[in-house]
Amino acid sequence: MTRLLLIIGIYILVIGCTSCGNKAYEQEKKVSVIQTESQSSPKIILLVIDSLMDEPLKKAIQEKNAPALAFFLKHGQYSKNLVSSYPTMSVTIDSSLITGTYPDQSKIPGLVWFDNNEKQINTYGNGLFEIMKLGVSRFADNIMHQYNNVDLSPNVKTIHEDLDNIKKDSASINAFIYRGNYHHTLKVPKLITKVSNLPEEYETLGPKILSLGAFIRQDPKNNHIINRIGLNDAFAVQELKYLLEKNILPEFTILYISGNDFTVHRKGPDSTKGIEKLDKHLQEVLNIFPKWEDALNNNIWVIIGDSNQSSVNERKKEALIDLLIHVISGDHKESFIFKPGGTYKDIYNQAWTIKGNTSILDLTLKDKNIHYGDYPDGLARLYGVMESQDGEFLVVDAKPGFEFIGESSPEHSGGGAHGSMHKEDSLIPIIVTGTNKSIDQLRIVDFKKWILDFWN
Repeated sequence: MTRLLLIIGIYILVIGCTSCGNKAYEQEKKVSVIQTESQSSPKIILLVIDSLMDEPLKKAIQEKNAPALAFFLKHGQYSKNLVSSYPTMSVTIDSSLITGTYPDQSKIPGLVWFDNNEKQINTYGNGLFEIMKLGVSRFADNIMHQYNNVDLSPNVKTIHEDLDNIKKDSASINAFIYRGNYHHTLKVPKLITKVSNLPEEYETLGPKILSLGAFIRQDPKNNHIINRIGLNDAFAVQELKYLLEKNILPEFTILYISGNDFTVHRKGPDSTKGIEKLDKHLQEVLNIFPKWEDALNNNIWVIIGDSNQSSVNERKKEALIDLLIHVISGDHKESFIFKPGGTYKDIYNQAWTIKGNTSILDLTLKDKNIHYGDYPDGLARLYGVMESQDGEFLVVDAKPGFEFIGESSPEHSGGGAHGSMHKEDSLIPIIVTGTNKSIDQLRIVDFKKWILDFWN
């Protein structure tokens, strides 16, 4: 029974990047010609690439191991300074991306958090052993239903909901947060229901087009579902290709590419192996067009990372900070107090009241203006976490090179890790093709407004 539970945990938990395509199917499949004639409005395709970082991206391109990304870069605008959410963990970042808010409004504070009202720990996937401890069934329920339909605040609107309200269709492919106005049924694979008490189906709300591995798919012939139950890059890319080939791509599509994250965690932030693998998937997409340049006609491609990763010291005793002990550390004396509203303004036109030693957050003050150093948008991001849930919180950040661990959490000594507010984890690359429309502020939290403005 233990082994069966491990298999279930692995299937449900891990979102990976191993392609397991059916070669016979690939040979038989006939690719239809993509329509490239002028349309009434552009289609926006947002590719979120987990742990995509500037230096390995440029290295892979320079070594000619990432021709697809090089193509998009050649035809687009580029920046390496897009500010992520905080904590720099996938679910919090995804929530900020899709709602345009930080956790103080979205109410999603991290991968694992304590619900003070329900007096329980909620987890969206922070390691197999942690899932086994809390229970596979409860974890599955969190991912399949709770996250989108309960935990994500009803007081914020997702981009899918807002687009539907202005009569624009959207799609979500392998993104864990996808709440929309349409009812969908997620079907749990029989292998899992037979050895667990999970229901066969979950009802959820999503955009008009929803794909989430083996639980729900658009392409009935998408056979990339064995590896991690379809929560892999080959499955996601096949779904996008299907929408393109059938000419049913909606006005906005978000697609989550996750495999690079696992490579970086294992091999460290300098590795380009994950980028090389994901680039091959992007080449598959471009190859369905008569010419790669045709992919740019009436399609706006936006490619972003979600967070950086910093190297973790390979010496475990030095690198890992066990949360079962009390750690008090600081490089600065005195204290720092702040709150929204006041006479100081930052580059995002946010007003603050501040008092104390501003060097703690590496802030520089000049003529009532706040300039950020090592912690981009540090005030708003920190405030967002502190106000994310009811109760009292202590927010602790590990310096680059170090990592917190708990009794069941994974560790990445000698590899890469993310989660902190430091710029090494927070500044990510962005490529935009097909439009000269500028983004007012280079933050993930500003993306929703930027996209909606195309139709407003």
